[in-house]
Amino acid sequence: MSKNRTVSDDWLVTHIPLEAKIEIVDIGASLLGGPSPYQPLLQRGLARVTGFEPNPEQFARLDQRQSETERYLPYALGDGAKRELHITHHRGFVSSLKPDPSIHQHFDSFAAATNVLKSLPMQTVKLSDIDEIQRIDLFKMDIQGGEMMVFENVGTKLQATLIVHTELALIPLYHNQPLIGDQMQILGQYGFLFYGFYDLHKYPLHTENNRLPVGQKSTDFGQVMDGDGIFLRDFRGMDKLTDQQLCRLSLIAHFVYRSASLTTRCLDLLERRRTVGEDAHLKYAALLVP
Repeated sequence: MSKNRTVSDDWLVTHIPLEAKIEIVDIGASLLGGPSPYQPLLQRGLARVTGFEPNPEQFARLDQRQSETERYLPYALGDGAKRELHITHHRGFVSSLKPDPSIHQHFDSFAAATNVLKSLPMQTVKLSDIDEIQRIDLFKMDIQGGEMMVFENVGTKLQATLIVHTELALIPLYHNQPLIGDQMQILGQYGFLFYGFYDLHKYPLHTENNRLPVGQKSTDFGQVMDGDGIFLRDFRGMDKLTDQQLCRLSLIAHFVYRSASLTTRCLDLLERRRTVGEDAHLKYAALLVP
């Protein structure tokens, strides 16, 4: 971590009058793929996460992390119907949807990785029925194709949410998988605009008798499959957010996404309301200069 980043981190924590912890909901909170992007907020004691993970193996690992800042529940979020959880050879493809072999056969090792080892019955629960969730500031989801079932059954839970971080599919890796356009449409109805990609995953097409060397695979243009997308509460209405919503949004923007422009926008609005000190956005920006 650079010295400038550490200084700006410390300055922001000191000058933002946060009255309550940022509430994070993480659906599909398994430990696959390394630390969550919101980890810096937890380390600073600025947030609490409520995570959902229906895979018994992954939930057992999460259960050991239960604390005042990390709470995990074994619920499968969805539409309230009974479904099956398909356990695949590679844990990253576990889903309530069945993998589509007509897609996976065109990419190295995907056919083996998506092979279904067993299917476990599970009862899904609507997010609107989860009493443990009262406020959601940052809503993160990675459930391999089941996103629309969750979004269609949130009730009023996303009314005050500031940022949605969700996996977006650009090609259907599973049968009947909703794609990026479906999520953009429903999140638009909830008052969110697409802010940008957090990351993108792409893979070269498989060639049976002439496989590319590993080095070439990593640089090949490849087929874009999916990626994490960030949706921001419509910026045209940021002035309607409460002081505390702006405080929480500024911290999420800085610590999770390193979006200095969004953090500065929040600070500017807070200045006008005299919630933070004069020229706070300029002082913060100055700390970012190498």
